[in-house]
Amino acid sequence: MVESMKLTKESYFILQSKAMSTLWKELSDILDEEIVKAVMFRYGFRSGELMAEHVNAQSTDFFQVMREVLTQSGMGRLVKKRGRVGNRITLEINSSPELMKYEDGWSCHFTRGYLVGFFTTSLEIMRKI
Repeated sequence: MVESMKLTKESYFILQSKAMSTLWKELSDILDEEIVKAVMFRYGFRSGELMAEHVNAQSTDFFQVMREVLTQSGMGRLVKKRGRVGNRITLEINSSPELMKYEDGWSCHFTRGYLVGFFTTSLEIMRKI
């Protein structure tokens, strides 16, 4: 486990996947679908951003941090594959509770936002080091 993922002064809580589905449904009952998508993405983005700030503050091994955050959160995993030219890292994303079927494929707005927020913030932090 990444040292920074151990218990700290920071408070965390864990939601069952059904709670995210319920949140999606409740928001959908009172808001337009496009607004719900935007809210879930922004909530995911901010959550990923906060996690990146927390875990990257104590580690400079970006790929190890990403691997552990994805695995421990159940969002997915990083797979390193050897190619003819070099190594390639692939992100395999697990399905998530508020996954919705759209004409252009499957999309989870919270997960997408979380990953964008986490990776963007982590890369910004690494660039400053």
